[in-house]
Amino acid sequence: MLADLLHEHWIVAILYAVAALIVARFGAALIRRLFAQRLAARLVPRAATIAAVASSLWYYVVALSGLAAVLNVFGIDLTALLEAAGIAGIAVALGAQTLIRDWLAGFFILAENQMSVDDYVATAGVEGLVLSIGLRATKLRDARGRLVIVPNGQIATLTNYTRGSTASVEFALPLKDVDLEALCADVRACVAAQGLGAAGVTLSKVEGGYGWLATQFSMAAPTPDAVSAVRLTLVAALAQRGWKLYPT
Repeated sequence: MLADLLHEHWIVAILYAVAALIVARFGAALIRRLFAQRLAARLVPRAATIAAVASSLWYYVVALSGLAAVLNVFGIDLTALLEAAGIAGIAVALGAQTLIRDWLAGFFILAENQMSVDDYVATAGVEGLVLSIGLRATKLRDARGRLVIVPNGQIATLTNYTRGSTASVEFALPLKDVDLEALCADVRACVAAQGLGAAGVTLSKVEGGYGWLATQFSMAAPTPDAVSAVRLTLVAALAQRGWKLYPT
């Protein structure tokens, strides 16, 4: 009786599907664990990115294999089906154009190393810390602690603050009775006091009796929050020296 039951198409198909799901999840978890244990601490961000991609690839390969096994139970040859209808035709029929676009975009993001896990990026109208990068989507944690999932196909422009090394702060000030040379010297001194090295200071614009003073300096991971903190500290330091500056 049990043998007859196991030969029922639906029972066998369900068993294949459950087995594929278990293998996919277990394999993905195992890949992440192996990467976490084997690679040195200095390579962890890059290792986490590779682990996420490897586990994602494993998941999709097992899922497709499980689908092929389930179809085979019902006498449907997936290879013959693809040859008869064409891969492009199947993709259109299943509405998979967006999925394929996400996969292709994810492949190039990873191949070009545009970002890694723990990088701070801005893309698709959102910015935050990269939690994981998959072939289909990238997960970010924004400044408010929210989890944001961005399909890779929507990443048209990417700003990676972590990979940057230069930041800029700009102030507006009235030009009347201002000694610009002394002001620029004080700006450089205040920037150096924050451990940011030598700064370049320029008068970027003059309009209506006001001037816009821009200073550029070297800074590791110049995220918006970090640059804003430098700006506030710089304003306070210059105020203590008697300058009246207003952040733009």
